[in-house]
Amino acid sequence: MDINEMIKEAQKLQYDMVEIQQKLANEEITVSNDSGDVKVKITGNKFTALTISDSLKQESAEKLQEAVLSTFQKALDASIKKNREALEKITSNLSLPIQEEMKATQQGSV
Repeated sequence: MDINEMIKEAQKLQYDMVEIQQKLANEEITVSNDSGDVKVKITGNKFTALTISDSLKQESAEKLQEAVLSTFQKALDASIKKNREALEKITSNLSLPIQEEMKATQQGSV
């Protein structure tokens, strides 16, 4: 690959990264706990809504806290996964050292 091709590839990657970042900044992810008593919405990288059922509001503070925190964690995990998948999609045909490190981390070998 000559230098001009490398520059074009880098420019395309930069454009794709900006495009993905803009898309992800506006994307909504809504997650519920298993019973559906708690719902959390993330838009981009911000938590934008929390809904708690009336029945759960009547439970102990400990049970409420556990349900809310686990649902926030589930939403955060979903957001991270979506971001990771988007990044992998646009960098999949590049051979960058970071890709090998990311793969190893996901497989638990680092």
